[in-house]
Amino acid sequence: MTKRLSVTLSDDDEVALAAFSTGAGRTTLRAWAAERGLSLGHSPSEAALLRVLVRAGAEALQVQGMDAGYAALAAELTSSDSREARRRYVARTDSATGP
Repeated sequence: MTKRLSVTLSDDDEVALAAFSTGAGRTTLRAWAAERGLSLGHSPSEAALLRVLVRAGAEALQVQGMDAGYAALAAELTSSDSREARRRYVARTDSATGP
């Protein structure tokens, strides 16, 4: 499903978009898109640039969220309470299986 939206861009938004419409910015964005099976074409429209930039931003935020989640999980698993619980579990299972 496609949906056409009207988006109001601030001056800063237009500057950010312009950075990806030519030169190294466009080359980088085109490479990022190609790695994901997306195409910007030879001369991408502003709409095409915005679509790919929205995906890139969403992916970056998802990765950042996963990183934060993994860091929280790692902190929980390395806490002293967690280490003590694991030690008790190992002691229980070792005693249940015998020498």
